[in-house]
Amino acid sequence: MNSINTSYLGIGIIALFIILLVVFIIKKAIKLLVFLIIIILVISAYNVFVNKVKPIDLFNGFKTNISYGKDITDYSVKIKTSVANIKDAMGNKSLDAKSANVLKEENENLNRYLTEVKPLEHTEKLNSFHNSYCEYLKSIVGTSDNAIKLASSKNISGLNELLEQFNSGLDQLTKLSGDL
Repeated sequence: MNSINTSYLGIGIIALFIILLVVFIIKKAIKLLVFLIIIILVISAYNVFVNKVKPIDLFNGFKTNISYGKDITDYSVKIKTSVANIKDAMGNKSLDAKSANVLKEENENLNRYLTEVKPLEHTEKLNSFHNSYCEYLKSIVGTSDNAIKLASSKNISGLNELLEQFNSGLDQLTKLSGDL
C-alpha cells in the first residue's frame, strides 16, 4: 500500500512540474506579446504625432503588409515546390519525356508566379524587399528557361550546372523570405 502512495506522489510531482513549466512558458509568451504590442504602439504613435501619418493610413499599411507577407509566404512555398520538382526531373541521368514535361510545366508555373508576384500590393517600407524578391525569382525563372532550352538539346551536363544555380537561387530566396 505504501508503494502505491509513493507512485501517486511521484506522478503528482511530475504533473505539478509540467503544469508549472507550461504556466512559465505561457507567462513568457504573454510578456513577449505585450512587449511587441508596446513596440508597435510606440512606433505607431511616433508616426502619427511626429511624421503626421493619419491613423487610418497607418492601419491600412499594416493590413496591406500583413496580406503581402501571407502572399509572399504562399508563393515561396509554391516556388520551392516547383524548384524541387525541377531538381527531381533534372536529377535523372537521362532526360525522358516525363522529365521534359515536368520541366516545361514547372517552368510555366514559375513564369506565372513571377507575373503574379510583381504587382503584389505593399507599402514603401517593403519596396527593397519586394524588389530583391522579384530579382531572385527572375533569376530562378531565367535558370528554368535555360533548363528548358538545354532539355530540348538533351545536354545533361548543362542541366547539372543549372541544378547548382537552382540550389543557389532557392537558398537566397528562402533566406530572403525568412527575413520578412
